[in-house]
Amino acid sequence: MLQTILKTFFRTGFLSALALLSLQGSGVAVANEAESASAFSVVTSEAHIIPVGHDGMRIMGILSGAFFVDAGYGPSDAGDLNCLANMTANQSSGKISGEGSCVIVSGDSRLFANWTCEGVLFVGCKGDFVITGGDGRFEGATGGGVMVSRTSEAATGIAADRAVGVALGRGILFWDAFDIVLP
Repeated sequence: MLQTILKTFFRTGFLSALALLSLQGSGVAVANEAESASAFSVVTSEAHIIPVGHDGMRIMGILSGAFFVDAGYGPSDAGDLNCLANMTANQSSGKISGEGSCVIVSGDSRLFANWTCEGVLFVGCKGDFVITGGDGRFEGATGGGVMVSRTSEAATGIAADRAVGVALGRGILFWDAFDIVLP
């Protein structure tokens, strides 16, 4: 019976259901039980690009967009995602790698995460997304999943001295399985 209730809540909105189930005194416990869904965020980005040698560059930026989850019945709006990115790229090999931190804001609660990834310039970056906690309904949350970032430049401006560039872009971050565990 509890599993049926959880599945019904889960399918109607991943973060909303978890928030509802985690309320004190609700009579329904999900402690240490993982819930999973696919998730994505269509993002816009702004990044500063600094050359670090003939072939290398550092890319520091922010990505922002609405965050959606899908537990099998189509995407549901679950909040807003904001991420900082610190990337390294090599133009000859096309390899990129990076790390960053994200916050997902859902109502009056926040979910915090760190990520790392490796990939290919203009193709994508794939790696671990680790939930490090939260506040409000997500206090003490853990979990995460494999995140894929597919972003592209929409406009680029380079300073006259070629010391720094600014790239505006858009793209998508997605998780085939986004897991969250509440204490």
